[in-house]
Amino acid sequence: MTLPDAHDAPPPQIRQRTLVDEATQLLTESAEDAWGEVSVSEYETARLVAHATWLGGHATRVAFLLERQHEDGSWGPPGGYRLVPTLSAVHALLTCLASPAQDHGVPHDRLLRAVDAGLTALRRLGTSDSPPDTIAVELVIPSLLEGIQHLLDPAHPHSRPAFSQHRGSLVCPGGLDGRTLGALRSHAAAGTPVPGKVWHASETLGLSTEAASHLQPAQGIIGGSAAATATWLTRVAPSQQSDSARRYLEELQHRYSGPVPSITPITYFERAWLLNNFAAAGVPCEAPAALLDSLEAALTPQGAPAGAGLPPDADDTAAVLLALATHGRGRRPEVLMDYRTDGYFQCFIGERTPSISTNAHVLETLGHHVAQHPQDRARYGSAMDTASAWLLAAQKQDGSWLDKWHASPYYATVCCTQALAAHASPATAPARQRAVRWVLATQRSDGGWGLWHSTVEETAYALQILAPPSGGGNIPVQQALTRGRARLCGALPLTPLWHDKDLYTPVRVVRAARAAALYTTRDLLLPPL
Repeated sequence: MTLPDAHDAPPPQIRQRTLVDEATQLLTESAEDAWGEVSVSEYETARLVAHATWLGGHATRVAFLLERQHEDGSWGPPGGYRLVPTLSAVHALLTCLASPAQDHGVPHDRLLRAVDAGLTALRRLGTSDSPPDTIAVELVIPSLLEGIQHLLDPAHPHSRPAFSQHRGSLVCPGGLDGRTLGALRSHAAAGTPVPGKVWHASETLGLSTEAASHLQPAQGIIGGSAAATATWLTRVAPSQQSDSARRYLEELQHRYSGPVPSITPITYFERAWLLNNFAAAGVPCEAPAALLDSLEAALTPQGAPAGAGLPPDADDTAAVLLALATHGRGRRPEVLMDYRTDGYFQCFIGERTPSISTNAHVLETLGHHVAQHPQDRARYGSAMDTASAWLLAAQKQDGSWLDKWHASPYYATVCCTQALAAHASPATAPARQRAVRWVLATQRSDGGWGLWHSTVEETAYALQILAPPSGGGNIPVQQALTRGRARLCGALPLTPLWHDKDLYTPVRVVRAARAAALYTTRDLLLPPL
């Protein structure tokens, strides 16, 4: 999709004032929005079709899934990213077929055709060696496969003979054998509380009423997820908490006219990223006091989460601390040291895989603090060196970086180049120059950048990487900046690239990246040849 009319890029001759106004408007919107703006999710929407038929907008969600199906029967972005949304949609539509008394708003034969095409697509998608490392992929894929196989089982009262060819043909991709899911389910059944970082995907666990009662919603939300919240509601007795959860789901589906977004809320994530984007670009906009107050309130002794109902993490903590520090509300970043482990910083304590962008943001935040408070170098200097060395070692041979929170290397690469520029040393300069060469080499013929095609977000990141001090002022860089800036001024798709259980777009974060990139490059003119 492309940005709606209200978000369309202005004409090529963008005035500085226009960008400042846009930044101010984004901050105002974010301060007034308790949840943040996130793109709709095929995965989450399908989970509500399967588990919350009572929720308003059910028929609209079914229609949404049918409209989003590709010609080859799959759902979702290209490549391995199609597996999770396709599994979720197929399971949801099979569930519709298994409940013929429910009004799903579409003809029965339309559901049959969609499911048959989806199952055919899954036979192809499931042969990949390993899917992308999206959130809780080791739980989501085995759980959905199990659900689909159950509905295809001839013993199921609503099993369809038309799908007999697909029985037994669906297998977990390499490395996802369901053991992690099985262990979590066993622990929960034995009375062990579900770890907080798993609540976001707790819809996969099949929790008993007793196990579900240990999950405590925040503002009616389980783990920042509509799917987890809806599943929790099917397990617990009515209460004030369950009433709040129902209101959350009703408000969420109403806001998006039926379909629901990915991870929501992202309040602190969105606000911190907006502030840091504009501060790094030098955009002279004033942050609303209420927005800064909310970020201060988000900080606990364990750090800050992305939003209510989610556990604290080093990535959001670093971003919140930096945003506050650059707006006159700095504090010692001591909490980040709790996330330090052998050779790098964890995003979540006990995480399965490390995060490039988290270490970049930690380095940036510690570096900013030490620059403002040189007396703290003794405390944080070693940690900064640790993060810097780890990032340098993680750079790919082509000059890019890739992070577990994002599909595109342009995101991780801009995070790293900005952090390493702020922590400049003789060792970091070559790495930044390799990144610049990679960006130059990957510019598309239309002037933009993107993993699959030119996008708003990736083009904005590429411009930020090329802009001084990393890019310098040589002719190839100036030419690339000129072409890229012109492309960013035109219509470009707003493509989901961020990792949740499927891919999503934090809409205001991407709009802020675009505005920041255009502001950073506002005075760069192509020199005469």
